[in-house]
Amino acid sequence: MRCAIDGKVWCIDDGAAHLVASLQALGNILPKGPVWNFAIGTGVGIGFTDSEHHIRDLSGAWVFFDGNPWGMKEPRSGLPMWQACGSRSGFDQIVSENQGIVNDSVFLEFALRWKAYIEHCVFEHATNMLWARPASIIFTGGHIDVYADRLVNILQTYSLPVPLFTGPKHGGLLGAAWYTVLHSFGEEALIEAIVSKKVEQVAGLLQQGADVNKKDTLGKSPLMAAVATGSLAIVELLIQHGAAIDAADFAGQTPLFHAVKTGKDDIAAFLLEHGADSRHTDYWCHTAAFFAKRNQDMEKILPLHCAAKM
Repeated sequence: MRCAIDGKVWCIDDGAAHLVASLQALGNILPKGPVWNFAIGTGVGIGFTDSEHHIRDLSGAWVFFDGNPWGMKEPRSGLPMWQACGSRSGFDQIVSENQGIVNDSVFLEFALRWKAYIEHCVFEHATNMLWARPASIIFTGGHIDVYADRLVNILQTYSLPVPLFTGPKHGGLLGAAWYTVLHSFGEEALIEAIVSKKVEQVAGLLQQGADVNKKDTLGKSPLMAAVATGSLAIVELLIQHGAAIDAADFAGQTPLFHAVKTGKDDIAAFLLEHGADSRHTDYWCHTAAFFAKRNQDMEKILPLHCAAKM
């Protein structure tokens, strides 16, 4: 699996969140087989499932495209997919070339780019990757829902080989998608106690046998939920009860990543002291140290632990 990213950070988390919300909203109307969800925001978020509608992690997309899923050229424009088919560099570029006027011709050109991408990129690769060949495609609007509605209306006039759907509205990071994700944990009582920072209740649930390692649909664990709250006491409790310290989420990121990215220095230091792997890489080939560069204190902590393991 190649990991050339050209310095860009891709938003697979948001794409996967849209997919979760779409699966919840569309339910049984989706045909059996892999579902692909494209979330059109500044770029494009991608999420897809196996034939039983279980969400695949990001490594599956890299395997399917034999490399960076967003770097493949969309044939009509000749631009990388994230640039040609997103809103800022794709749709806005078309508007600019149309003298700043948004009309039917703009949406038609945008739809033709997506048609070219689906036919010549997705389905050409699906010839040799039948395990991921889309049985249905869902578009969600990312930041502006009108993109998905207009896009699907136009694409349905062409003979694409799969049915097209639109997902739930307001599906962005603060909308329906992440609301769905945050309520998708299997151990809801444990997660609720963690999020509420009720240490004694967390301890009681763990003693009663709550699954300390049960993940949500995006692979996020109770330990990651505890990291997000900033409660070192709950993090300690979970580790004491067998929480997997290096269990990774959908994007290949461990609790250490989450602690570093959100500036939880005390929790990151605790995780490192208890064996967290500072060399673990996510699906963008980044270690936690990549995110530590934004935090001077953390930038000092991580190299010390790396050196100690040399």
